[in-house]
Amino acid sequence: MGDLSKDVKALQGKMLDLEARSRRNNLILAGLPEGKEAGGISPLLDKIIRHFLKLSEVEWSDKNEVFKTLASVKGKLTWDGHDLHMFQNFPMEIQRQRDSYRELRSILRKENLRHGILYPARLIVTINEETFIFKEPKEDEKVLKEKRPDLFGM
Repeated sequence: MGDLSKDVKALQGKMLDLEARSRRNNLILAGLPEGKEAGGISPLLDKIIRHFLKLSEVEWSDKNEVFKTLASVKGKLTWDGHDLHMFQNFPMEIQRQRDSYRELRSILRKENLRHGILYPARLIVTINEETFIFKEPKEDEKVLKEKRPDLFGM
């Protein structure tokens, strides 16, 4: 039974990875009012993305440029008088894992410490030219408390 349990857990991990990779290039756009896509959704999205990336009709960009632009406006966009939100399409489990770092990232942001989230859900932090990559939220707090106890009010 123990071996079967391990196999099932490994297969679930592989399935989650496959789902996440298949969604990796997808963006979710929320807040677009009904009826705006009358001429087709693809031309509308093209127009919206070009507007935010400030591209001419002949230029185009890749996903990384879109995400850089989104990061600079913190995912909040206003187009044609409507507030839009655009973000990556991750499976719910991966999104929960990424969200588990939210509180710590808020602290790191306030302290202007360089940090980010690596795919699928790993926190990367640089303190005094030393870089740490964490897979678990409990693991990161332990190390960061040793390196910067002031972050946690100690």
